[in-house]
Amino acid sequence: MRRHERGQVLILGIMALIILLLAIFSLFDVQNLIRGKVKSQSAVDAAAIAGANWQRHTLNLVGELNIVKATTLLIDESLFGTGGNSETFMGVQHRDELAGTDHIQRQKMLSQSSDLISQMQYRALFICPLIGVGAAQTAAKNNGLNSYDNFGRAVSMQNSMLAGVDERSNLYDYFKQDEYCSKFLYGFQWHVPYLNMLTTLLHQKGRSGLGFAVMPSGEMIGAPSLYTDPPSSPDFAKFLGSWSFYDAIRGDDFCYLKEFLLANFSSKWWGNIKVKQNTNFTKESEYLPVRVKIAESSQTAYDLVKDYGVLEELLKRSGKNWTPLGDRYDWKEPEFDDEGNVKSGDDLDTKLNPLPAIDWAFYKEEWIDYNKWVVAHWERYLDGTFKPESTYKSGAVARMDAYFSPKLLFTSRNDGTRHQFSDAVSGYKGTQKYVDSLRTAESILQASPPTIHAYALAKPFGKLKIGKKFAPPHYSSMVLPVFSETALIPVALENPGMNPLANYNWYLYLLNYMPELGKANSLDQIPQNLQSQFRTYHNLLKKADNPSWRQFGIDWLERPLAYDVDGNVTVRQKDRCNYWPSGDGGDCGVRNMPATKF
Repeated sequence: MRRHERGQVLILGIMALIILLLAIFSLFDVQNLIRGKVKSQSAVDAAAIAGANWQRHTLNLVGELNIVKATTLLIDESLFGTGGNSETFMGVQHRDELAGTDHIQRQKMLSQSSDLISQMQYRALFICPLIGVGAAQTAAKNNGLNSYDNFGRAVSMQNSMLAGVDERSNLYDYFKQDEYCSKFLYGFQWHVPYLNMLTTLLHQKGRSGLGFAVMPSGEMIGAPSLYTDPPSSPDFAKFLGSWSFYDAIRGDDFCYLKEFLLANFSSKWWGNIKVKQNTNFTKESEYLPVRVKIAESSQTAYDLVKDYGVLEELLKRSGKNWTPLGDRYDWKEPEFDDEGNVKSGDDLDTKLNPLPAIDWAFYKEEWIDYNKWVVAHWERYLDGTFKPESTYKSGAVARMDAYFSPKLLFTSRNDGTRHQFSDAVSGYKGTQKYVDSLRTAESILQASPPTIHAYALAKPFGKLKIGKKFAPPHYSSMVLPVFSETALIPVALENPGMNPLANYNWYLYLLNYMPELGKANSLDQIPQNLQSQFRTYHNLLKKADNPSWRQFGIDWLERPLAYDVDGNVTVRQKDRCNYWPSGDGGDCGVRNMPATKF
């Protein structure tokens, strides 16, 4: 053996050993990722079911209280004149009798009874969903998921705003006023018990300490969103306010970024970015809302209840006869002056009806049928068709999000150094092709997300029985206790979206970083503390701000893929962005990402 050939076998042996170790460690990472994903998914499935179960209990309780309101009219036939042989309502038969004050007192009694039950309904709309939030945490922890610190911080921040500690507490001020509670919530001072329950849930003991393991869906007051003033074309706020935009930059997903890359850029292309905070309060729990409102009934709403005959059927449980209410209901109410004398008018009559004095719980407009195209799409993958009584969407739906951080040996590092084993052998003669292969493998492993995100959706189902047919519960418009089961559902059917608090760092990024971006003429002018706090997003924005990277993406999108007989380009890469291999053997084309990243 020549002197210059000594040690070659040793180098190959070291390479083989490194490759073997890399394979072992990669399998360890893959096993941890799969195990973490399975555990997280099982936990969010159980949590979603638990949350939806309590949404079902909420709806049934509110519906039962609607029945109580209806039976209130029938409890004392002599008082309200609803007996089977009675010819009057509220003891009024002739116009002369309306001049007295007895009918006003009776109407007041009925209204007070209705308001008291309405307050009980509001209590259910606030408190019962929060019990569902607690049940979801227990279910997730029992399935092996630990508390997630960022969830606890996010809920604490929201609580601070509600309690008046946070500087944004003015967003809640109007809704906590006594006048608001008295007028809209029938005297229910919701914020004190609501805040106490949230604080209790936040500090409840469980697996691995205190706090939230899963974040339930919700409509949160104060949630930030972006807009440009004046508007830009294209709307860069749409990109900057989407988490998927940054994910696409990270992965050089130029197909997703096509509209962005082809836009016109200036030195301050993002424009005058501003933050708008949600000021809508749902008049029910922000977490796991069931989309119910309590309001006066309309002629249309009452006619629906009457036509379906559902309320009549439910009243039979109490042995009450619906006929007096159904036959004599009339919206042409008499009106009275300050002295109690009846006013005259063509649109008025002498019949004093008790039902308009009652406020009922109704479904909000979100309770609507599934889009028929979405249903047709999903039925292709199901054993059977959707049941007719289940064809409603939105309304009450529970989404649960969870984050799990498995221990990985190959993760991206913040100091810019990425390769490990390949660097150790780089430079040895004759090993460059092995080093390149190792670096490719390590880059793929290091690109794996260090945090697993799992989520699931579930909803309560019910049905109205109309003769021998069934219909979704919202067809009556009035909430009734007809919800009987809870089930997981496909996310594509009615995803309410992630709770804004679920991605806590993203929430703060929009709230704190974006206003400074709107005032800055360059990314370097962003305050250093914000650059450091939101390093990941800031660096991705710098990447997007790089003209060379944008041109690299445009060149990739414009790359020719097919030519006609004359040599003209017929298909470019951007034309294949939405093409994937079909499942039936057809040739839909293949979408490829850049072979070499910028």
